[in-house]
Amino acid sequence: MKPPNSSNNLSKYEQSFADFACDYSIKARAIASVSLALTFIALNFIFKLSLPIHIFTIAALFQSLINQPYRFLRNLLKSSDKVLFITNIIDIIVISIVVYYVGGLSFTFAGFLYLIVIVFNGIFGGTTRALVLAILSSLAVIFLYIFETLEILYHPTLITFQISELQKVVLLISYIAIFFIFAVLAHIPSQRLKHELVKQREITAQLEQEHFITEMLYEITNTVIRAESIEEVYQQTLDGITKALNINKASILLFDPDGIMRFKAWVGLSENYRKAVEGHSPWKPDDPNPQPIFISNVEKDRTLNENLKKIILNEGIRSLGFIPLVFKGKLLGKFMIYYEQPHEFTQREITLILAIAIQISLSIGRKLIEIELTNWRDKFEKIVLAMKEVVYEWDFENDTTTWEGDLEAIFGIKKEELKERKFSWQEFIHPDDVNLIMPKISDAIKGTVSTLETEYRIRRKDGSSIYCLDYAYIIRDENGKAIKTIGIIFDITTLKETEQKLLKREKVLKVINYAAGILIKTIDWEKEIGKLIEALGESAEVNSVYLFKNQERNGELTTGLVARWYSSNLEKQVEDSQLQNISYKLSGFERWLDVLGRKEVIHGFVKNLPFREYLFLSFLGVKSILVVPIFVGDKWWGFISLNDCRIERKWDEAEINAIKTFADILGLTIQRSENEKALRESEQRYRKLFEDSKDPIYISTPEGKLVDVNPAFVELFGYSSKEEILKVDIPTELYENPEDRKKNLEAIETQGYIKDYELHLKTKDGRKLIVYDTSTPIYDDKGNIIAYQGILRDVTKIKMLEQQLLQSQKMESLGRLTAGIAHDINNALTVILGNTQLAKRLLTQGDIEKVNEKFTEIENTIRRTGEFTKKLLIFSREQPAVMKISDLNSIVNDFTKVMLKALRENIKIELILAPKLPNVKVDPALINQLLLNLIINAQEAIYGEGRIIIETYTRYIDQEYCDYHLEAKPGEYVVLSVSDTGIGISKEILPRIFEPFFTTKEHGTGLGLSIVYGIVKQHGGFINVYSEVNQGTIFRIYFPAVYEYEEEREAKEEAKPEIKGGTETILIAEDEEKLRTTVIDMLQSLGYKVYSASNGLEAIEIFKEKANEIDLVFLDIVMPVLGGYEAMKEIVKIKPSIKVIFATGYSLNGLNLEFIKGFDLIQKPYSYETIAVKVREVLDRK
Repeated sequence: MKPPNSSNNLSKYEQSFADFACDYSIKARAIASVSLALTFIALNFIFKLSLPIHIFTIAALFQSLINQPYRFLRNLLKSSDKVLFITNIIDIIVISIVVYYVGGLSFTFAGFLYLIVIVFNGIFGGTTRALVLAILSSLAVIFLYIFETLEILYHPTLITFQISELQKVVLLISYIAIFFIFAVLAHIPSQRLKHELVKQREITAQLEQEHFITEMLYEITNTVIRAESIEEVYQQTLDGITKALNINKASILLFDPDGIMRFKAWVGLSENYRKAVEGHSPWKPDDPNPQPIFISNVEKDRTLNENLKKIILNEGIRSLGFIPLVFKGKLLGKFMIYYEQPHEFTQREITLILAIAIQISLSIGRKLIEIELTNWRDKFEKIVLAMKEVVYEWDFENDTTTWEGDLEAIFGIKKEELKERKFSWQEFIHPDDVNLIMPKISDAIKGTVSTLETEYRIRRKDGSSIYCLDYAYIIRDENGKAIKTIGIIFDITTLKETEQKLLKREKVLKVINYAAGILIKTIDWEKEIGKLIEALGESAEVNSVYLFKNQERNGELTTGLVARWYSSNLEKQVEDSQLQNISYKLSGFERWLDVLGRKEVIHGFVKNLPFREYLFLSFLGVKSILVVPIFVGDKWWGFISLNDCRIERKWDEAEINAIKTFADILGLTIQRSENEKALRESEQRYRKLFEDSKDPIYISTPEGKLVDVNPAFVELFGYSSKEEILKVDIPTELYENPEDRKKNLEAIETQGYIKDYELHLKTKDGRKLIVYDTSTPIYDDKGNIIAYQGILRDVTKIKMLEQQLLQSQKMESLGRLTAGIAHDINNALTVILGNTQLAKRLLTQGDIEKVNEKFTEIENTIRRTGEFTKKLLIFSREQPAVMKISDLNSIVNDFTKVMLKALRENIKIELILAPKLPNVKVDPALINQLLLNLIINAQEAIYGEGRIIIETYTRYIDQEYCDYHLEAKPGEYVVLSVSDTGIGISKEILPRIFEPFFTTKEHGTGLGLSIVYGIVKQHGGFINVYSEVNQGTIFRIYFPAVYEYEEEREAKEEAKPEIKGGTETILIAEDEEKLRTTVIDMLQSLGYKVYSASNGLEAIEIFKEKANEIDLVFLDIVMPVLGGYEAMKEIVKIKPSIKVIFATGYSLNGLNLEFIKGFDLIQKPYSYETIAVKVREVLDRK
């Protein structure tokens, strides 16, 4: 059966309308012609009208017989409306012939006959064709008029009206007018007729569709209902789908318990396809509102996964639909329909598909419920057969009871006994429970409740008792009167016994919980154990509890009583002293060594124990015993014994486990107690080591507080007591620079420890300390650092000696430069002296221009010499490294300008400096020292002519390199390479060149390269040496690259400021007389009033007299009798607001300038411009 194609019907409504008109026209014409012929024949016979009967007969026969030619014509033209038009033209011709022979134009029905044809075609064919037929009809009546007027074959009849010619003309014109009027108006009813016909056709198609759907659903439902198994339901449903939708591929899939979609039935699908797509679902199993999905063209679809699409196309599927199967709001699965060609799903198809989906869901859902109910019924029947319960129905009106189930298990009677006598369950209720139960039952029956649940004891036929739970449902009539009850009686004896055991166990567990709370807070468990075992014995409902501890005596394991408890109603059978030093072997308890030693328990009736055990325990009055071992760690410590002296008691698993738990808790407490005692002893030993250590030891918090320190720590920092130093803030009071504390902690957290980490600290009185710190963190149980513990080693003196040694080596190196430096200074002095003498001579000659030139040359020479001496002073400074961001190329360039003066003339220095190097964080003075030592060594290794090559470049060091060079760390480095063409270093000597005091020179100190190595390590870098005998040596130093901006360089040139003088008064103190005179002249030339002193003491005396007059004091720092700094302190006391300028000829880098913070400083040699600008700047400052 195929569904009606409603879409095609709708598209052919206009053609159907034409077919209807054509068919109706052919049939109506035949009927009308025959009817008219018979009417005229009858009239002619009755009234003797002499009508042309043969004409009517011929016309009737023609119209009847012409049906088949008309049908042939319609098939030929393939257009019903054209056939209708042609038949109407033939109708006009036939009508014209008949009318003419009946009565001509004046025949009464002539115009009506034509009008019928025009209107009919107008209704079914439209206005245009109606007008054509009106024209033809008009021509026909005109010809009738002409033929009638000319009397061509004209025979008037009785129904021909005799009218005048004028009336005929009027009649002719009226016919023509009416023809055209009706031709125009005929289209109006035609539209309505078409509309009604279309509507009728739509209703018909819809009814056909609904009928088809209903019929298909009925067929599917009927088929499914007859199915006996779920598999047959699937298959019958699938057959219905393929028939209803006229397809040859379909499937049904359902979710399995794991939520995976599985095939249940299919048709037309290959096994490979099913395996490939099984499990795919467009919806989740818990989707609350799954919607159907229709894909008209798989190839063009963009929603499908490409792999899935490929699988579908390979199966020959070009269009498909996913339709969810939902039953009672739950998604069961889906059914799938497949088309082998692209297919557009119409709304009617979708409606049919969804209707089928609903029916399939209902059928499958109900069948699954039916199967589930069947399974439950089978299970229930098995349960009833297997259970030891009784089901009953008690009829109140007849006072009869129907019983099912195991009566023997509940009442102790057999079912056959019911036939012998009337059985009433009330008689089996325990006498003690009757008065409690029966009123409850009576009240429930008389009341309005529908259920009743009671517990009572039943005394069985053999006299034994059991506990029962009776659950009944009371059935009432329409008035609420109880008429019967249906109930079930359960044997809950085991449950009750278990409940009692649980209650007893709960009491024991409460005691154990209480004991745990006590024991966890104390290490002196011996004081608490007595009351704890008392509580344990009472809760366990025993008569005595013993606690024994093992001990070794003479190589034999014995046991002795530690604690015991007796119930109040138990007489003491033995003294406590008799229960000490009991030998397991000698007393007959050798078995206990093995059993308890394996962490097993001993329990049972004493009478069933081995004889010697029975003899000893029965002497104590014990009838039933439970013995649980106590372990401290892995060592068997002893045991706890619970004894029942009244009855032979069975110990259940719950009781045993509870006592084992108590034994475990006690074992842990004993272990903790022993550990803490050992810890206390260890702590005492550790405290002595801590206190007696000569190295400072400390424990501190991350927040910067000391928790504990030893006396050596207190002494190192100069505090009077431990209590005093524990109050200090570590970063601010013990560190020179508080930021160093953060760096120290970061190093510990990064590495997990530090070893010999250099720190610069200070004592209570501010004295500097240099220490090595070895420290580790202390963590809590969550892995957080809660403290640091460490040892300090005071290396202040060692560092001072190292610094002195370093300075000594510098001086040695500097001494080697003396010859070259002296040469350059002598050259400069020669230039100064020569130009001075020439200037004097030129002054006598009055040549001022030449004099200015000579003085300019003198000035430039002095400036060059001054810059040179500043760089020389850097080498001799004595202070810790001052790291700053620097450009290594700039340091190398500046230093080589100095070194060129000191090298032999036959040795050349070549610089190969890579442009745009990353910066490095270094102390420029130390890098100069490093270069000096390497260049001097290179010069000494070159005999005759040679080259020293200095290179800079970058290198990235990876982890693989670091694996083979332990001093290196991964990262980017700036490399400084110093190579020479000297004699090289032999392989035997090369490993030792960095050792302090190792030298191969006759007068060498052996410190040069060791200092180089120390400087490299101080900068976080590493050094490599490559050398071959007679081939030269290469030192490569790797400095970590940094990407920070270079600090402002000291030698940055500034634009010359405007020189201004003044009228203020200045006191100058300078011990060098000529320099003092020069400065006085400079200041006086600027307009200032000047007082002078040769030392600090003179300056103080002058200032005391002229304090109110003096505006500025100019002091040299280093002077005999009293230095500038000491003089300044006294001067400031006299006049705190006085302005001070210090001057020095020493390197600024080499001085400790902390003491002159807040004052201005200029360095010798200073120029006229320098002193003028600085003095004016200080005087103008507010």
